[in-house]
This record gives sequence, structure tokens and C-alpha cells, in this order.
Amino acid sequence: MNNKLRKIRSAFTKHWTTIWLLIALIAVSTLTVHAVYTRLTIAKRVVSTAKGSGELFSSNYMNTKTMSTNGAIYELDEDGNAKVTLEIYNYAAPKRIPYYKELETLDYTLTAKLVKNSDGDELTNEDETNISGLNYKFNDQSFSASNNYTINLGKQHLNSDQSNKNAYTLLFDKTEISNLTAYGYMIYVTATPDPITEYKTISGYIGVREREIIPAGWYGELVETDASTEYDGYNYEIKGSGRGYLKIMYNNTSLIPNEAVFADSSLTFVNKFHSDINNGDYITDNGDGTSSFWLKLGFETNDGTFKKTRLNIQFYKINKETNYSISAVNSMITYDWEQSN
Repeated sequence: MNNKLRKIRSAFTKHWTTIWLLIALIAVSTLTVHAVYTRLTIAKRVVSTAKGSGELFSSNYMNTKTMSTNGAIYELDEDGNAKVTLEIYNYAAPKRIPYYKELETLDYTLTAKLVKNSDGDELTNEDETNISGLNYKFNDQSFSASNNYTINLGKQHLNSDQSNKNAYTLLFDKTEISNLTAYGYMIYVTATPDPITEYKTISGYIGVREREIIPAGWYGELVETDASTEYDGYNYEIKGSGRGYLKIMYNNTSLIPNEAVFADSSLTFVNKFHSDINNGDYITDNGDGTSSFWLKLGFETNDGTFKKTRLNIQFYKINKETNYSISAVNSMITYDWEQSN
């Protein structure tokens, strides 16, 4: 036994340089492999978080819970019909960053169907008679019995080189904005990511039916009338007539307005002294848990093209995990109207 130990000790002494080199090589290899796998794990987690958020696919009139909007903001075409702009984003509105950028485009299929109401009831024979000769369209394609009142735009592509959006036009016949003849028909739109499977389908019922005669002056109200507590955001409609200034106040700990409204060139924002704002500082913190901004309404724009009698401002929940009732949201947004000559 002692002879064996002496031989091992002698061999170790004779070749100790070679042995230490082997040990060092093994150690370095181990560290390198560990570093590679650590970096791969971190990279995978970052990619997984970005792709798996399920939020970088949103819309102004659709969500994963099937939004219902009966009173969407519209503009009039040359024949007096109501045009609604539907937008689809590659980001979680209203925040434009982060945005989807895993592939060159975010692809989805888009379909629309003319229905009787927000319950999705099919049109009856009487309904088909009612709308005969009327104008209901999706991106310039008419709903009719020949297409089963369904329009499929097929695969759509949303460029992912930056935060981006696609816009579509929904046309409602002018009878829908009349209190006397409105049928209240709605267009049900569905957008399904394809081939991306980690994003959920978004959908919504969209209508423009007036619920009351617009009085003199301007005022605001929440468009959503159902009791759902699962919306990511809410549509606040402003409508009326006459010249003046409308102050919109909201709970800044719970809601945030969609920044797109401040980029609308047809609107004029003023400060509390009613002077035009030129520095982009539209929102005032009131110091009591609320913020506010002022709109100048009823005046023609510089080129004399102001025709809006209603507009829509979206408010998004700051904490999307918090559920609010419609009555709670109503209490979070208020307005104050000041008439002008």
C-alpha cells in the first residue's frame, strides 16, 4: 500500500504542471458554460416577458372582453351618414412603449358583422326590410344579404418598426343618428392575431344611435352603459352646440386620458384663462387627486372647417388589475361648461 502511495506521489510530483493545467482548463470550461447558460436564461426571460404580456394588441373600440359602445364618436360624410374610425394598435394603449417588435409585422384577421344589438342577435326578415337601400359599410364594403351581412377583410398587417396603428372606417346610415328613425343596429368587429397565438382575440360591438336630443351647450358623459368591471379603458363622449369652454376633470390616481386626443388638429386646448396653449402642457394637476384640461368648442378652426358636434376622449385605467363599476367611473370624470359669445 505504501509503495502505491509513493508511486502516485512521485507521478504527481513529476507531472504536476500538466495536472494543474488540466484542472485549470476544466475550471475555465465550467465557468464559461455557466456564463453561457446564465446569459441564455436571462435573454429568454426578457423575450418571454415581452411576447407573453398579451397587451401589445389593442384598439379604441375593442378589447378581450368584447367592448360594447352604443354612441361611438363619428363624423358626417357628404351624404350625412355617420363615419366611425376604428383603430388597432401594436401597443397597449395609451402607452406607446413597449410595442410589438418580435416580427416584421403583427398579423391578424379582421371580420365585421352587422347585427341587431349588442347581444349579437341576427337580423330578422323585418330588419332586412328596414335596412334595404340604407348605408352600412365596413371599409367601403357594404353589408348585404348576399354576404350574410358579414365582411371579412382577411389577413391584415400592422408594421412593427415602431409603435403603430391601422385605421378602418365603419359607416352607419344617417337614420341611426336620428331620434325618430334610429334602428340601433350595431357592427360587431373581431380581430384575431394570426399566426401569433400568445395574443388574445379582441372584439367589440359598435353603434352610433343617439339616446337624446343634444341641448344647447356642451357636456360629457360615459359611453359605456353596461355594468362590466373588466374594461381596460372607457370612452367619454363630449357633445353639444354653441361656443364656449369645457373643463374636463378626472381622478388622476385611477385614470389617464389617451394622449392621442391632444394630437387632434381639429381641437383647440386652452388654459384656465382660456388662452390657447402652445407649449404642449395641456394637463393641470389640481393638487387634490384630480387633473383637468380645457377645450375651446364651437369655434371654427383657422380654415373654417370645424364641424364636430361631438367627440370622444378615451380614459384608461392606471392599474388594469383594478375593477370599477360604471357608476364609479362616472364619479371619476366630471365637466364644467362656460358659455362664450
